[in-house]
Amino acid sequence: NLANPTALIMASVMLLDYLGEYQAGRRVETAVREVIRAGKFVTADLNRQAHVGTREMAEAIVRQLQ
Repeated sequence: NLANPTALIMASVMLLDYLGEYQAGRRVETAVREVIRAGKFVTADLNRQAHVGTREMAEAIVRQLQ
């Protein structure tokens, strides 16, 4: 529960772009950026002292998308 899921999620943005789903890709990319920018949900590689786990980070990004 220490891995940062954002690399995998951002890889999905590249896949969406490849498939021509640019709007969906921008939505996902924006959600990731907003979650990180807010600073409430970050993984240990970004903040060793105050971090969340892999699942919590991914769930925060999904909530941002909704």
